[in-house]
Amino acid sequence: MYSKRPLNTHIGGTSILLFGKWFTSLEFVVDGAGTVFSLYQRLGRDKSFAIPALNEYQVLVSSEQKVRELGESAESVLSFHTAMEQRIQHKYTLFGFQHNDIDPHNDIAKRVIKVLLRINLPQMQQGLQPLVQDLFKQELTDRDSDGWSQASGFTLAKHLVTRINNYVLLGEKLASDPAFEVAVNRYLQDVVVTMELCRHLPSFLVPLVAPAMMRWSGAMHFIGRSVTAEVEDRLVKSNGTSQDPSKPCDGIQWVIDSSKTLEQRTVSRLAQQIIAILFASVHQMAAALVYAMYDLCLHPEFIEPLREEIKHARSATSYEDHFDRLPLMDSFLRESARLSPLDALSIQRVALSPYTFADGTHVPTGNLVAVPQEAIMQDPDHYPDPKKFDPYRFLAVDEADGSVRAFPKYTDVHWNYPFWGSAKKACPGRWFVSRTLKQVLSHVIMEYDVKLADENASRTFVWTTAIVPRSSTKLMLRARK
Repeated sequence: MYSKRPLNTHIGGTSILLFGKWFTSLEFVVDGAGTVFSLYQRLGRDKSFAIPALNEYQVLVSSEQKVRELGESAESVLSFHTAMEQRIQHKYTLFGFQHNDIDPHNDIAKRVIKVLLRINLPQMQQGLQPLVQDLFKQELTDRDSDGWSQASGFTLAKHLVTRINNYVLLGEKLASDPAFEVAVNRYLQDVVVTMELCRHLPSFLVPLVAPAMMRWSGAMHFIGRSVTAEVEDRLVKSNGTSQDPSKPCDGIQWVIDSSKTLEQRTVSRLAQQIIAILFASVHQMAAALVYAMYDLCLHPEFIEPLREEIKHARSATSYEDHFDRLPLMDSFLRESARLSPLDALSIQRVALSPYTFADGTHVPTGNLVAVPQEAIMQDPDHYPDPKKFDPYRFLAVDEADGSVRAFPKYTDVHWNYPFWGSAKKACPGRWFVSRTLKQVLSHVIMEYDVKLADENASRTFVWTTAIVPRSSTKLMLRARK
């Protein structure tokens, strides 16, 4: 660890005689997010600092200059892909998928998510609405004498996102299979548990433990076999033709059509790519959704204005277009994410070689560099009255005609709103997240009364820097009359 010690920056954490900074590593596992937040508040936003975290230091930068410098850094020096590989353990958790020379710039995933999904989703959403309706009916069965049903908020959100993603990314054949849906829900749970456990294991144990954990339930291999069979069937039917107008419009087909080289078009690589996209699109969207539903419950005074906005938008335009005419909903989602990020850190990079920032902060090879997004997005210098939930915070009024628009939008990237990452490598699926959350929240707002079963119950827990919704937190919903 000493050889990785950063230079010209504050080293945080608790030092105990004989144990040095080792105790801080344990603190980091239990409450990394709290450690980061408290150090940021104590040192101020322009100060970089480092925290001993298991086998590395995490070097955190928060000034505009350093955040932009980090975001613009070369992949060969400060690597996004290495950070994600260390976090997720792709080889073991994503059916063998690895970022390598087969698609070195992630062109396939970017085209599928950023281009084809974004183009086609508006036309698909009306067909998705019955899926949303049916899942709420399926999950909300038992009612009390006043008509209220109770459900785990996070479980409900995960099941909603899984069902939508299965149809959009995998197509109707797989998505309509109840056993397949159960397997996907279990698989996503297996990945999260495995990747978090492996972060705390010695590296030599990971190749032994991770495969065993992913085999335990059999979910990943069930999904892998199903996706592989579907890919094989489509390749046979297409006979190499990509212009067939009758071919399916879904993620599997988009991956096939976007894969050009022989290495990219092997059945195993296609299946791995599809499963990797499936995981990436589900994992964080479900957390963002449940946090937004919690905010509806905690701030019911905003439900009626949101309901009126939805009514007006639906009456003024088509179903597929009305999601683009919900500025208050857009601002609501941006404010929800500002106060409830999914991780204390963003723009995470691993130093593949020593790197020195312009201000002299020196990062040795092997350390993680990141931005403390939770602290930045709750800094009063960036956001007045930062602890207040204000869904009007990101609205702008046109002085010429009085029209209201979201500004900045939920999907916009800014250095002091790094929820989506950096401008250079922003989340390509953020438009998918935005439209999906608007669709589900609109359904909740228009069709249900909603509240928390216990407003004082803890809604999250922290594991290292991840801020995770508690499955024990219950939502109560009742069909509106």
